[in-house]
Amino acid sequence: MYTKIMLNNSKRWWDLLSVSLFLAALITVTYRLADTRWTDHLEIVIGLAFIGALLGLALGYSRFSPQTVGVFGLIFTLFFVTWQLGELTPSNYIWLERLWLLGDRMWQNLVLFLRNQPLNDSILFLANMALLFWLVGISTGYQLTRYGKPWQGLIVLGIALVVIDLYHPPLAQSGVATGVFAVLALLLFSRLNYLKNARQWEDEQIGVDTDTGFNLIRSSLIILIVVVFFAWNAPRIVRAVVPNTPERQRMIQSLQSLRERFQNVTNPLRGSVAVPDEFYADEYALGTGSQLTDATVFTVQASITQRIGVPYYWRIRSYDTYENGRWESTVTNRQPLRVGSPPLDYPQYSRRLNVRFDFRPVRNLSMVYVPGLPVGINHNVELIYDGSELGKIEDVVTVLADPDIPPGSTYQVTSSIASPTIAAMREAGEEYPQWVTDRYLQLPPDLPQSIRDLAAEITAGLETPYDKAAAITLWLRENIAYSATIPNPPAGRDPVEWVLFEHKQAFCNYYASAEVLMLRSLGIPARWVIGYAQGFLDEEEDLYWVRDLDRHAWPEVFFPGIGWVEFEPTAFQAAIERPSGSNAEDRTPLPQPNPNQPQLLDDFEEATQPEENQASSPINLQTTPLVSATLIILGLLIAGIIIFLLAANGRRRRWFPQQSLPLFLETNLRKRGWRIPRWLQQWSYYSQLSPIQRSFYSIHWLCRLLKIPISPAQTPAEQVQTLMHYLPECEPAALQLLQEYQKIAYSPYPADAGTAQQSARLIWKLAFQKRGKIILAKLRGRPLESSA
Repeated sequence: MYTKIMLNNSKRWWDLLSVSLFLAALITVTYRLADTRWTDHLEIVIGLAFIGALLGLALGYSRFSPQTVGVFGLIFTLFFVTWQLGELTPSNYIWLERLWLLGDRMWQNLVLFLRNQPLNDSILFLANMALLFWLVGISTGYQLTRYGKPWQGLIVLGIALVVIDLYHPPLAQSGVATGVFAVLALLLFSRLNYLKNARQWEDEQIGVDTDTGFNLIRSSLIILIVVVFFAWNAPRIVRAVVPNTPERQRMIQSLQSLRERFQNVTNPLRGSVAVPDEFYADEYALGTGSQLTDATVFTVQASITQRIGVPYYWRIRSYDTYENGRWESTVTNRQPLRVGSPPLDYPQYSRRLNVRFDFRPVRNLSMVYVPGLPVGINHNVELIYDGSELGKIEDVVTVLADPDIPPGSTYQVTSSIASPTIAAMREAGEEYPQWVTDRYLQLPPDLPQSIRDLAAEITAGLETPYDKAAAITLWLRENIAYSATIPNPPAGRDPVEWVLFEHKQAFCNYYASAEVLMLRSLGIPARWVIGYAQGFLDEEEDLYWVRDLDRHAWPEVFFPGIGWVEFEPTAFQAAIERPSGSNAEDRTPLPQPNPNQPQLLDDFEEATQPEENQASSPINLQTTPLVSATLIILGLLIAGIIIFLLAANGRRRRWFPQQSLPLFLETNLRKRGWRIPRWLQQWSYYSQLSPIQRSFYSIHWLCRLLKIPISPAQTPAEQVQTLMHYLPECEPAALQLLQEYQKIAYSPYPADAGTAQQSARLIWKLAFQKRGKIILAKLRGRPLESSA
């Protein structure tokens, strides 16, 4: 049984259960931050937050005045935060040298950050996190035991948890930390509300059963767990059983991932478990599509930034067998590829380029992004491959990371990229290898005849496989409209046939499937591939930014002597324009290497060796979520300070009894002969106004914001008349505000500050409503009718 322990004479809020709930919520968020592994030594945040919370609880329970508590808090902050950060420097230095090195590191990184240059040291991010959670711990603990109001700190913790989940999705998918934090915060709210009522009952001498508090917490806990669980999982459960939904696909992929990884259960543990974000199972349903976001998935730097008119495609997996709206990969051959292994030996293909790519993912990878045919990778992987005989690699279907590649790290791939001319593909012939015809001409027995007939109609009179593939690609781009989502296809109908002949709208899954099926019906080997389109090329940095909305599926066609070549039937994507192969274009030099990318090394073994100290090298903050997370959480800290200053407005009067803070600053700066900034002069002037004067003065800001020509030389009545001319609908509120202002300025009659403030708020509301209508009218291409 829990009981509250309070001082009867002093109004302190000490309660063992409340303190435990607060500490548990704080530790939940800090552990969630440490589990991101964004940088080394993040675990110091846990200890600092916990120590700060204990000190805050003690300071809140003490009899010290708020001013004394502030002094102690400043001393504790300087000591503990500096001590923990100083421990990160080499131990062979004395403490004075450690502090000097720490300050130098932080200053150098701060200068680079302000210059918008890449950071190679995470000390700035680590210091911000340590300071933020220390301040949250000590201030919230103080507010809890002194006033029973830890809500500001809990709000900051909740926002920080949302930011962490946003920028570290592998663990955020499960949402365990979010659910636990929500339950703890709601329980703390329930407990403090009970303690407040219990104090009131005690003052009023109302008898209460001693088990009331325990029973209330137990009931609240049960209800909260049930509500949070169903609110958290009900939408996923419902959509997971609905066919052709993304949730159902993710469930199937997760189960498949579990099955394939169960054989590794005896492997040594490798730290915390992360749920892979990029994994595609042996089967893939075409689905109904989804609205994708612009969140960055990975960045790529290539030794050749662009082929001649041809974009890059970042393949994850290819599929060979189709059946009623589902693709399946039947390739099962596996072979490990270790760091330092010799380059893979493929058949002699022509018109291909060896290009090196540096990938930096922001998600955990169990499958590796690989364009073209991988020649070598500087990370241990396992290849799923195809070929004419076991052990002979002639095609790579997908590459599995072993172990997973964590977010923020970098891996390098050297790939053989197809770059054929149209003439070369026309001359390639139709002598396909046996392993190609055995697997990539498959068609379901019940494939609708209408699909075969359409393919024959589109390619009538064409002779070469290339011309047929190009004709089908063009027909799909011109006759099927792009749509990110489509309805569920009718039951009993082949989804591809329904899209081609009835719905005539589709996204990339259906475009690619339609082309592959039509080509196979003509005897041309093709396969269905999923991954990402090229993305956005930052020409200044020669860096490709690939986002979630670049997720893509496309067909690849096999040409003897060349290999697999990409085609682009999706109308949403740019068309591929390959060189024709004329004499003039044959003399065109190959694309020049990227000057910002190191050259391919002659010694391939050296090119595929891991970099020294790769595991412990600091993360480049410029190309990971750390910069964004740092800015957001640092913004939260600044916002918290502003909120504290606003909330402390009443206490400020005790610190500056004769003057407001801006007037105090202005007076002291003027005494020292310093130049007074204009913003400080306006702030000081505004702070000396009465509430009604402030309400009327806000009209000046509104007019400046809306570019209404109002002049300080005008009388208040003239200013209101100008405002009403441009905003006639505000006339009643403007006249009411003017009346209250004139009472306090020119008459002995009392004025109503509440009415003035309400009128001012109404004027602002009407002004922004009209501004919004004007903007919408401009977007629609017609002027807004004036009501004047």
